[in-house]
Amino acid sequence: MGENPSIQALAEAVGCEGYLSFFQLAEKLAGEQRLIHTLPQYRGDNLLLLNQLVNGEVTPSKPLINAVVNQREVKTAEEIADMQKGMEITQAVHLHAMKMTQPGLLEKEVIAEIQRLVFLEGSEFAYSPIFSVDGHILHNHHYHNVMQHGQLVLNDSGVYSPNRYATDITRTFPVSGQFTTQQREIYEIVLTMQAEALATIKAGAVYQASHLAAARAELEGLCQLGLVKGDIDEALHQGAYGLFFPHGLGHLIGLDVHDMEGLGEDIVGYDNTIHRSNQFGLSALRLGKPLRENMLITVEPGLYFVERLIKQWQSENKLKECICYDKLRPYLSFGGVRIEDNVQITQSSFINLSAEIPKSASDIESACL
Repeated sequence: MGENPSIQALAEAVGCEGYLSFFQLAEKLAGEQRLIHTLPQYRGDNLLLLNQLVNGEVTPSKPLINAVVNQREVKTAEEIADMQKGMEITQAVHLHAMKMTQPGLLEKEVIAEIQRLVFLEGSEFAYSPIFSVDGHILHNHHYHNVMQHGQLVLNDSGVYSPNRYATDITRTFPVSGQFTTQQREIYEIVLTMQAEALATIKAGAVYQASHLAAARAELEGLCQLGLVKGDIDEALHQGAYGLFFPHGLGHLIGLDVHDMEGLGEDIVGYDNTIHRSNQFGLSALRLGKPLRENMLITVEPGLYFVERLIKQWQSENKLKECICYDKLRPYLSFGGVRIEDNVQITQSSFINLSAEIPKSASDIESACL
């Protein structure tokens, strides 16, 4: 593997005054009777190693988890500046994808080109990108479709910055470069969903309430199109929006794209006052607790027409007083729209770190030229 930095050099680079090899650590811990704090391990080999070091079974420490979350969920100016470097590459990725996409191309042809761009920039994807005309499949990593005129393509792609801070951006755009009337109507609803959510965001604001603000905007928009009916407050309370918006509004982002969720999603995303809902859609919200200044989060509302889910709800007569199932037939092959930005929380509002990536319908169409 060639010459590698010593443990001492690695420790000094991150500001650690003390350091031990695993062998030295094992000797130090041998025979000691004191409380040892560890974090949850997702790799089986590391869990086995820790068990061997303490000569027993390791149990994750909630106080240490909470301390790590408390430290990492608030970013320094240096961290944010580093993430911005990754955002510059991410912007180039999304612009290149918009310009390259055209009817007749395979999705994987675009993926291959944006992957080449990322590698040439000395970076790598922070997660497996989603690039698909099947935008209603939320985590779709298949790139086999031939893109056709009249379809939308959803591009959820982010990269690592020089110091491994992730970006996570989604844009949805027409394969042909021009939205149809139906596509623009749905796209504008999602834009409004995001705008309504962003209007609620600041330090101290409860992110679960921001999710519900986006959900209300969705119901109001679909009501204007005749796809939802009745009292909006009641539809919101009953969770009718979940049929079209089955995921959460966003999550923390940092050294991982879903930052620190390996430590426990509910520990990271909720607290003693805000608890995860059991309602379909809202239950998928990863971050629900009050926001803190200099948190970095994603804001990613979406609107999807999932044929199997629609038919399932219809067969159960679920919320038939709210949803106009007969009016949904022209949308069953629509796919989905998601718009996602990464924002920094401030005392009174937010800073959109991805504001330069085209988002309005007209800007999207111009970028596709």
